[in-house]
Amino acid sequence: MRGDVGQLHPGVTCDEGGSDGRVTRAVNFAGKQPVRRSAEIQSSTHRLYRHHSTVNLNYVWAFAVGIGLVAGLRSLTAPAAVSWAAHLGWLNLHSSPLAFMGSTVAVAIFSLLAIGELIADKMPKTPSRTLLVPLLARILMGGLCGASLCASGNQSLLIGALLGGMGAVIGAFGGYEIRRRLVSKLNAKDIFIAIPEDLIAIGLACFLVIHV
Repeated sequence: MRGDVGQLHPGVTCDEGGSDGRVTRAVNFAGKQPVRRSAEIQSSTHRLYRHHSTVNLNYVWAFAVGIGLVAGLRSLTAPAAVSWAAHLGWLNLHSSPLAFMGSTVAVAIFSLLAIGELIADKMPKTPSRTLLVPLLARILMGGLCGASLCASGNQSLLIGALLGGMGAVIGAFGGYEIRRRLVSKLNAKDIFIAIPEDLIAIGLACFLVIHV
């Protein structure tokens, strides 16, 4: 009997039982070990799932702030990028209230408005982005785009809108101040700072909508 058990469970040392030949210790060990291993596997899987969920949540929220920052720099570049991403299937908004962002009409409108904004931004009479109306427009667009990214990541639209609006405020004031200081410090024309800012906004928007 000892030899048989040893063949079935290599490395297990057991004691012989009573006169009937039962091997109690080997049977109990073999019965408990799979249960213990199963519990350990379930615990490890649960910890891994929680870690993955936390990482996923954090980066979606960070991207919502980022797309809001883009809206703070260029209010219509952000929704144009989101619309194209949704239209091309990079963002899944089909089952959300923001599904209209992927429509052909939305793509056309936001694209034309974004191009117009890039041109108007270089005009000397264009109002500052930190004034009330332009700032509110940036907050609104940042909130819309932040909510869209969160919707695509199966996260709260409200949280996405708040994070996007916060990013828009940061982008508006931060972008304005950096641009003003660079123009002054480099003694350069505003357009030579504005164009790189355009490229940064477009590049960041594309990165965010592709990788969310």
